[in-house]
Amino acid sequence: MFIKKMSYLALSVGLLAGCSKNNDAPYIPPVIEGSKTVALGADLQNQVFVNLAKQEMVSVPAGSWDLAFQSEGGTAIRVNTGKKSAVYISGTTDFASVTKAPAAAAFTYDAPEAMSDPSKTAIGAWGTDGVSKNLVYVINLGNDLPASSNAIGYKKMQIMGYQDGVYSLKYANLDGSEEGTAEIAVNKQTNYTYYSFKNGVVNVEPDKDKWDLAFAGVTVAGGGPPGSYVVSFAVTSNTLNGTRVAEDNPGKGLADSDAPEDPINQLPDNVSNFDKITKADYNTIGGSANPLEIGRDWYQILKPHGDGIYKVYSWRTYIIKTAADQYFKLKFTAYKSVDTGEKGYPSFEYKELQ
Repeated sequence: MFIKKMSYLALSVGLLAGCSKNNDAPYIPPVIEGSKTVALGADLQNQVFVNLAKQEMVSVPAGSWDLAFQSEGGTAIRVNTGKKSAVYISGTTDFASVTKAPAAAAFTYDAPEAMSDPSKTAIGAWGTDGVSKNLVYVINLGNDLPASSNAIGYKKMQIMGYQDGVYSLKYANLDGSEEGTAEIAVNKQTNYTYYSFKNGVVNVEPDKDKWDLAFAGVTVAGGGPPGSYVVSFAVTSNTLNGTRVAEDNPGKGLADSDAPEDPINQLPDNVSNFDKITKADYNTIGGSANPLEIGRDWYQILKPHGDGIYKVYSWRTYIIKTAADQYFKLKFTAYKSVDTGEKGYPSFEYKELQ
């Protein structure tokens, strides 16, 4: 009996010791990886914010806002170039005197990187330390669908000032009708606070620490006569909140081209270093604070453009360092839907680097 009790005791101690040993083992979280398709739509009618660590995407209608007010660190004001919105600076402070829109050539657009670079807005420095110059701006509200030509119309506005986290605004139609004012209190959890002349403050951007990449239409110079602009598509990094991107590019040195026969468009996918990329490569290459480090360089519309052939350079690998110091490698695999062939549904693969 004594021997049996000793045996049971020894077994119990052994089990407890085994449990203790397992509990002491360090927890290794699973590697975050997968593939995503971003539903921008053929008319780029959506803007999509991507959180790589949480594997989440937030989509909002591209036309849901007109102005974006910087929430912290400055007082920049953006217009919605995702729907081809533009700005004319009248040069006058007489609100009532501005009754007509100038010629299209007099309007300017935010730079494509303005979402994460507030210095690149068309409105520019509207005041000093929140005290306004009181200039009158004419806002071309763009198109009802970003890639269409159905114009919405114009608003004129004055930025009256910024104080204690609140922007003051005066606006009207060009003929003076529908005049109104707005007090826009910023949301300091987001990089920008978004405003619609029709609906007031609207939710667009997730909290600044809850997205890494934004997929959206941007207005860029077109391929037509001088002064022509089109809505294209770009990926913007959340550099305002600390996201950085390094690029591994086996085709570095090859000239950009839309000719199918040129070297950059003949480079095979198997030159990609995606499978070999490690966390150490980020430091070797060096992270960039350029919001458009990914941008539009990963695809090309080949000639003849009317055929709608989108060449995706899947041999480019992007190493993304998030604001939370997580690292991911990412490559694009398609611009069109793999199911329907419709444009505006880019796909990418990604994997966490530990």
